[in-house]
Amino acid sequence: MLNVLLIALGIWLGVADAPEAPVGLRILGTDSYRLHTDLPEDQARSLSAHLEVMNGAYRDLFSGLRMPSASPMDVYVFRSQEAYLAALRNDWSVDGTGSGGMFVIRGSKRAVLTWKGEQGLDRVRSVLQHEGFHQFAAELFPDLPLWANEGLAELFEHAVVVDGRVVLGEVPAASIAMLHRARDGNALLPFDSFFEIDSAEWGRHVRTGSAALQYTQAWGLVHFFLYAREGRWQNQFLTFLEQLNRGQEWSVAFRSSFGVDSWSEIQEEFLRYLDAIRPTDYRGTIRRLEFLAVGMRSLADEGVFPGSLQILKQQLQNRSFEFTSRLFETPRTMRADDASIYRVPGSDGGENGPEFMLADNRGRPVTGGGVKRPWNIGTSGLEPRNFMVWWDRGRGGWTFRLDYE
Repeated sequence: MLNVLLIALGIWLGVADAPEAPVGLRILGTDSYRLHTDLPEDQARSLSAHLEVMNGAYRDLFSGLRMPSASPMDVYVFRSQEAYLAALRNDWSVDGTGSGGMFVIRGSKRAVLTWKGEQGLDRVRSVLQHEGFHQFAAELFPDLPLWANEGLAELFEHAVVVDGRVVLGEVPAASIAMLHRARDGNALLPFDSFFEIDSAEWGRHVRTGSAALQYTQAWGLVHFFLYAREGRWQNQFLTFLEQLNRGQEWSVAFRSSFGVDSWSEIQEEFLRYLDAIRPTDYRGTIRRLEFLAVGMRSLADEGVFPGSLQILKQQLQNRSFEFTSRLFETPRTMRADDASIYRVPGSDGGENGPEFMLADNRGRPVTGGGVKRPWNIGTSGLEPRNFMVWWDRGRGGWTFRLDYE
């Protein structure tokens, strides 16, 4: 998260020669990246593929903008924290103490650096999703304000990748809790100063360990612009980014895109959004949908086709059905007698919360049987997007695929 300060430092150090690549690292090349790493081959290839998936997601969100050059971007992933810190110090003249990853600039050289240590690859992927956006944005926007740069990076950091597809819009419970506490304690940064915050002030908060709220508020603001009120502000926000992409000064672009003269107008809408938003758990939701789909396929192999979620639950419990999901990094075994599996994570089962449902081929809820095929399974009322498992039948029987709004 120190990247903004370091971007500024990198520009300031631009008179220096670009650093030499650290020795002892293999290089894996893709269409968009050069991955320099001393990790084992399988881990290196996994991260290399992940970088390409995320690059596609960056490009998809900004598909209407003028894209950066096709020159591969450099990413360094070290096996140890010590090697990471040494590379920053010796090759980039940067003190990376306390950081998990950085996007740095020196001379004509730009790179993302991070390390793995004893932590899982999921942490490395999250860092690459965040810092990789900064690397991409540096080529795309001449004047991207800090709140937008960090907010978008946080949005991508929280993204969930399933079968090579990137799902944006996750609402982490910890982030919402922090924003609610800040709002209730009058600690939210006023928009008239937050929009204008510069790298020196942002960096000061980073160095003193008090930057968590500003990162979270930046994420919340970008999430608000993209998803609040069913995308009420999304077109204005994307128009704002398009103007930045074309070289417009950011405050001028903001006022012309949103049609406001005062930041306070946005702040009032944002506070109302905080009252309405609820946490999501996309990974947990997708795992439970997978469990229900695998269970329904098992029943279909017996010629049993439940016509409601309650009947599906009963049939699976009667068979003591269990399944181990290997989605994401950590395998997780789920059992039919766990009542929580039939609820969307974070939902208390109330009438107004998100829920799982069976649906026809148009995505409409169904509650009856009478068909000799499995019903589709999805979510209803999950903001900012719903998921659906769709069925296809081939020579080998029924197969399912996950889709989302």
